[in-house]
Amino acid sequence: MPTWPASLQQSANYDYNETWDDGTIRSQPDQGPVMTRRRYTKIRKMAKMTIWVDRTQYTTFETFYNSTIQGGSLSFTWEDPVTQISSNLLFLSPPTTISNKSLPVGYLTSSITCFFSMSAFCIR
Repeated sequence: MPTWPASLQQSANYDYNETWDDGTIRSQPDQGPVMTRRRYTKIRKMAKMTIWVDRTQYTTFETFYNSTIQGGSLSFTWEDPVTQISSNLLFLSPPTTISNKSLPVGYLTSSITCFFSMSAFCIR
């Protein structure tokens, strides 16, 4: 399985958010309290991460996304920045990039925002 490139930030240096899918089904009977039950045995966790990269790192990311994980169609291994546990990630949508080409070489010139589905989290 491909791995997130070591030359890129291993955690967000600007923005990182996590969201969990709702794994509960709720039903309101005619009388009495709301009834709940588990919807899935595995709950999906989604993450949004923004990293700032220089031009060399941008090229590395572009190669990783387009070639290594075939345009986001393959999952890859990455260390969760919160738990420090290795996780399998899959892009939920193409990354968004904002570039400032007027900065000199060596500066962090582009921000890349990625949306992932994380699959290392299970309920037993």
